[in-house]
Amino acid sequence: MPSTFLDVPGPPPESWTQWIKCFEKHLEAIDGTKYDPARKQAMMYNCLGVEGRRLFDHIGPAEKEEEEDQEWDVFTEAKARMKNYFDTTMSVIMERYHFYYRYQAPGESIEPYVATLRMLATTCSFRDMDEMIRDQRWGATHQTRVAPLGGKLYLEHFCPPWGQIGRF
Repeated sequence: MPSTFLDVPGPPPESWTQWIKCFEKHLEAIDGTKYDPARKQAMMYNCLGVEGRRLFDHIGPAEKEEEEDQEWDVFTEAKARMKNYFDTTMSVIMERYHFYYRYQAPGESIEPYVATLRMLATTCSFRDMDEMIRDQRWGATHQTRVAPLGGKLYLEHFCPPWGQIGRF
């Protein structure tokens, strides 16, 4: 079973997008993608946690977007309801606060640190995500040997391209 989404009042421990992705992977693992939409919605509801269920019961239903190609059923509506609520209540300012105050922990290697920055940056509406990650990586490192090469500094100077991570 995936972790509960929201047990107590306050911000959820992870974003709705991350949680529902984990829940859908759980459905795949138990061959639940074949379940009817009402059963998937019931399973999701029971995994929301006490506060998550309370919110779900009290927020209005989601409206189908005109350009949506996906079939609109009770499970799709339930996911959209929670996404609409949690995506609109989190401000970009707060998301950027979390991004800017995420420092590299002593002993933390660069790959997981940059992966976390990349995940945090996805909700920050940055124009150039790699540039912001580079700047945060530059200012929040615990490594003493970080120096620009030439006059320009790119994210690749701090870590290998994503396809090469793990090849060292």
